[in-house]
Amino acid sequence: LYLKVALDEILTSGMAIGQLARGVDGLFRQIFDRLVKKYGNDVLWDYLGCIAAARDGVGEDEIRELIDVRDDLLLDLNKSLENFIVKQQNLLVFFHPEFERTIMEQLGKKGMRGYHGRLTEYFRQKGYGYQRGLREIAFQYQWAEKWEDVLGILTNFEYLKNKTEAGMVEDLITDFNRALEDIEVKLPVGVYTEVYDG
Repeated sequence: LYLKVALDEILTSGMAIGQLARGVDGLFRQIFDRLVKKYGNDVLWDYLGCIAAARDGVGEDEIRELIDVRDDLLLDLNKSLENFIVKQQNLLVFFHPEFERTIMEQLGKKGMRGYHGRLTEYFRQKGYGYQRGLREIAFQYQWAEKWEDVLGILTNFEYLKNKTEAGMVEDLITDFNRALEDIEVKLPVGVYTEVYDG
């Protein structure tokens, strides 16, 4: 992985071998620094953060709406990151889990929670007729740690109906299992009684 990324960075930036960071994480951070100088902190991290927070990746139209940048800037950013982001099933995803891990570490838990919150709002506004939103929204609520919203969506008749009619019953089961069993973002015990007794 290091050799591939190092070679790409030498070809892209013109940097000398001796100037490259020694490890993969350091090399990724060096690339981030170069891209921040070119695109600005907010644009770069909003772009990477939205992709990192998405369950399956983000569509090009979605990223355009999420980060609100000019088309020419977005095209240039896509070109600059073409060695790190690939398209799978028309969604932008990271080419390697190590790259994604480095981004998540750089953003931290609070930063990632913010991007999950941004995606939650985006998919909520799209409504239950938007199939990508049906797949993403319960996941996003949970990772944004919006516990009452997790329980609210999983008991919302319109959501359940639309997801079932879209043939996403297995994914609906995944939503429930995640809410009940996910160790990393487990629903706090008291949230059940707060929502249903309150």
